[in-house]
Amino acid sequence: QSRYTAPEVFTVDPHTGLRAYTIKSDVWSFGILLYELITLGANPYPGMTHPQVIYEVKENHYRMPKPQGMCTDAYYAMMLKCWHEDPQQRPTFDAFPVARAVSRVCPG
Repeated sequence: QSRYTAPEVFTVDPHTGLRAYTIKSDVWSFGILLYELITLGANPYPGMTHPQVIYEVKENHYRMPKPQGMCTDAYYAMMLKCWHEDPQQRPTFDAFPVARAVSRVCPG
């Protein structure tokens, strides 16, 4: 679903015909999950259709604003790091305590 998709995935590589799904695009999606968690399940990109989300994220570099009264600056900064334009600048899952905890409980 486009609401969880990193902007680079919307582009098809002309040489391979494939989309750029990577661990870094998964980190983008994790940032959307963080938004859902802090807003108690609110729909990401409220008020926008799927085509609007694709256009705004890819073409206008839109990022959802900080949920007011719901999260700390540090939590929002973590979300923004997940949504960095350059996939290589996004953190790895090792940077997130919750992801490390899950990997210990569910290895492999």
